[in-house]
Amino acid sequence: MTPYGKDRQMQMTMGCEYRKRTGACGCYNAPYGCRPDKTTDNKSNIFKISFPQGTNSYRELRDNSERANTNTKETVYNNDGIPVGLTNSNNSSTHPKPVPPPAPPPVPLPLRYPMEGSLKLLPAVGWQCSASDAAHAVAWGVCYLDAGGNADAESSLGTALGPLSQDKRGQFFLSTSVGLHNVKVAAEASLARLAVDKLDLLCLCIEDSKEVGSDVLIAAWSEMAALVDAGRVSLVGLRCADIVMAKHAFEQVVRIPGSVKVAVLQTAMHPLVPKLQRMLLGACRRNRCQMVALDPLGGVMSSDALKKVKALECEEFAEVLFSYNVGRGVAVLPSAAEGGTIEMTSKLIRPILPDHRFALDGLAPQA
Repeated sequence: MTPYGKDRQMQMTMGCEYRKRTGACGCYNAPYGCRPDKTTDNKSNIFKISFPQGTNSYRELRDNSERANTNTKETVYNNDGIPVGLTNSNNSSTHPKPVPPPAPPPVPLPLRYPMEGSLKLLPAVGWQCSASDAAHAVAWGVCYLDAGGNADAESSLGTALGPLSQDKRGQFFLSTSVGLHNVKVAAEASLARLAVDKLDLLCLCIEDSKEVGSDVLIAAWSEMAALVDAGRVSLVGLRCADIVMAKHAFEQVVRIPGSVKVAVLQTAMHPLVPKLQRMLLGACRRNRCQMVALDPLGGVMSSDALKKVKALECEEFAEVLFSYNVGRGVAVLPSAAEGGTIEMTSKLIRPILPDHRFALDGLAPQA
């Protein structure tokens, strides 16, 4: 029980005497120091104790003295959570920040695509041959060679492949295209010019939009299926220079009941093609159809594509455009008509930067 009156005065006096002898305070109100009771005469100077400015008790006075002797200061931290006293004159911490773990290496792009219905793999980069450069493409080692239905290119390609052994010829993926009329006769003629018994890929070339949606296309596709059943062709596909026409033709053919599967769709695919290409690419993926980009360097718009890609400060023009399509799972077929060279086909195919891909996607106009 807390004492009052004389007991309180006695207790405080004893505390003060104890403090004088030992340097410590034994009063009940130790945190506030020794101060007179309300019943004590305030005029008396016996219990008046003065403290330095900013100090209210002997305990605070003792703590301040200890801080002054040890030169201890309150620790102040910067925005990085590092004590200010541990920074050097250059305002950089002597304790280096933890180094983040290295980013995982990018996933390499595929160099070949598996094809359903064929034991051969479709190379990611090929070449549209002409009569003048077919032999050079074979000598350079381009594995995916497309004659595009050109009789002279087929003859030159067959002549260049003639001296090779059967094993070496099997390393090449050969393709060509035929029109909608007399499909079987045109296909047999192409096989003879290429000097092969079985063609890896035969595409049905559609050049007129009026042919899309007609019975002519359905009849031609039935003849293509007959060539597959006869063992003369491994895979069949569609070839359209215009992406809008390719979309309508693809939708019509896949709806034919009991028809042979569309294995490949060849059409223009580059950053300047309308954004319809994304929807068409999704449709091909759902139907397990491999897309092949004709004119991947821009085709007739190759000069505009060159300017826009160079504005992105990319290292290699052809490498970026090839990787742009291959990264989306689209094989590329450049040609000399759009300014391509056979040497471009050996460009390193690697993932492009996300900023570059975002910028290239933004170049596509609306359909």
